[in-house]
Amino acid sequence: MLTLDQHFASGYLPSLTGAYFNLVQLVRQSAESPSPEVRAAVAEEVPRLKETAARVRRRVERVEGLALAAGFTPPHPPRMPDDYFAWFEAVYAGFRCNIDAHGLEDLIHTVGHRVGDILCSWNVALMTLRLLMAEPGSALLEEQWIALVEDIHESKSALEHAADRTRTPRELRRLAGRFAGAVAEAFEDPLDTHDRAAVTEMAEELQATMHQLWSAVEDAEASLGRSAARA
Repeated sequence: MLTLDQHFASGYLPSLTGAYFNLVQLVRQSAESPSPEVRAAVAEEVPRLKETAARVRRRVERVEGLALAAGFTPPHPPRMPDDYFAWFEAVYAGFRCNIDAHGLEDLIHTVGHRVGDILCSWNVALMTLRLLMAEPGSALLEEQWIALVEDIHESKSALEHAADRTRTPRELRRLAGRFAGAVAEAFEDPLDTHDRAAVTEMAEELQATMHQLWSAVEDAEASLGRSAARA
């Protein structure tokens, strides 16, 4: 049986884990770019991915621990992008089948899931911007950027809907408001992907905001843990 903070973590961790595998996929695709500037930028991303891999392993281990605590056996850890999607579906279904669809745990897990979705897309958007800095105006990267922004807006709407419930804990209402505000501010105006200076500025802003959002997630999780301890 999971505590409230664990329900929240079981929502956001599987979604957030997808960022790494989406980044791997983006690096593979971009490594075949005809642009030498993009290929050089991809080479700079590889060490970042290797550093991220260790954090991803720790997140997967946390998910495995939560799965066992929730009463189901998680599948083997994902190693490749195709593995991730099957892994995600299995752990998501495992956590959901142990939740009352009309209970508090459902709200908390759903908010966590949507928060993880936004952080996942935000991470991929950052790499897309760094590659666009190498080749402003790239049609493929611009298409990727537009799709990511649409995903982030959709996840924002779903997060606001999930958090707008009477029983939603106040710390998650605050967190949802923080995320919604950040998305509205960051993506209020369309980005001119042909303008290297504008792309660079956007990348710097998204990087700074992502750190703030991640801190807010950790604070919300800790607050839920303290609430569970007092109950």
